[in-house]
Amino acid sequence: MQKVLIIDDETAIQMLLENYLGSQGFDVVTVSSSKEGIEQFQSEKDGIECAIVDHALPDEGGIQTVAKLREINPDLPVLLVSGAEDSRILDFVDENPKTEYLNKPFDMGDLLNTLKSLLNSDG
Repeated sequence: MQKVLIIDDETAIQMLLENYLGSQGFDVVTVSSSKEGIEQFQSEKDGIECAIVDHALPDEGGIQTVAKLREINPDLPVLLVSGAEDSRILDFVDENPKTEYLNKPFDMGDLLNTLKSLLNSDG
């Protein structure tokens, strides 16, 4: 079972993703802030295989959070999600392998396909 870390401050999004991805066979861990996400990943770095990170977190931006996660594991596949269009996210995705982006609200099928693609990619 592949473990996914979800870092999103919206409880409804956490629950939706946890329920959906759980029903698709994933083991899901959810946290509400960048700080919690970094701590969780540090403690489970060998078990977590992918992260879904909201761009607008209360304590730090998604790009900064991804950079800190990748200090721990440079090869971590990451899916950034955001409710606002931001060219910095698109530039970051273009410049960083194993990084994808979905705009909220997203289709759950698109989320699943993107996640599977990230987990199966080599770069």
